[in-house]
Parts: sequence; C-alpha cells; structure tokens
Amino acid sequence: MAPPDEFEPYEHGLTYTIRLATDGSDRECITCHLCDATSFNANDVRNRYCGRCHAAHHDMSHILYYVIYDHPTDFPDKWVIRRHAHVFHPSFDQPRMMVEAFGFSADTREAIEQMIPAHATHIGRMPGDDPKIADVWIV
Repeated sequence: MAPPDEFEPYEHGLTYTIRLATDGSDRECITCHLCDATSFNANDVRNRYCGRCHAAHHDMSHILYYVIYDHPTDFPDKWVIRRHAHVFHPSFDQPRMMVEAFGFSADTREAIEQMIPAHATHIGRMPGDDPKIADVWIV
C-alpha cells in the first residue's frame, strides 16, 4: 500500500523521501522520516541531509525489524506487516525508533509471512509488546 499522495517520490529511502515540491515549482524537496522535517534547500536534497537531525541520511545505520500485526485498529479485517527500525548516527545521543506508517495487508498470516525477507531471523514477541503484535523478525 502506498502513501496517499499524488506526487510520486523520486527516491524513497528507509529514513527519507525525495520528491517534487507541492508548490508547483520544479524544486525538489527532502522529507526526513525520523523528525518529519521537509527541506527545499538544494544542498540538503543533493546530500540527503536533515538540518533538524543534523545528519546525512547516507551516514545513518539501522537495525530493521518486520513486525506482524494481528488485525490492528487501522486494518481490523486484515493481517498487517510494517517495518520498524532503530536508526543510528554519530550525532544522535541515542538510537531513534522509526515505524513506517504504511505497511502491507493481507487476509491471512501466511500471506503476510511471505513478505518477510528470507535472511531475516525470527525473534518473536517481547514482554510488553502491544497485544496486536503477533510476531517480529529482525534483519
């Protein structure tokens, strides 16, 4: 499922999206998925940089999780898988947690499990997880 936006991204990374500005100009902009800031500065776009995070996205590393949800509130009739990530950068005082707002949904858990990369490792649920979280895999 894609985000509801009539402007297709030129480039969509885990932590950022580059697209045309919505003001009708030919300018590109970059949106950071960690802090939701959008920059129209050409240097920020070129360098994949977020001024609010004070970090270049290409310098970030991450631990990626695939989280399976059992009929979550936003999709009460479906199984859903979303990517979560702990993102690291030298300028961060601690890792930042990121959850993709848009995942994939299916009628069965088996169909959702087909979306997990073959190289992922099953880690299961953790104490205190939301009751809608059915399972977790790490990459």
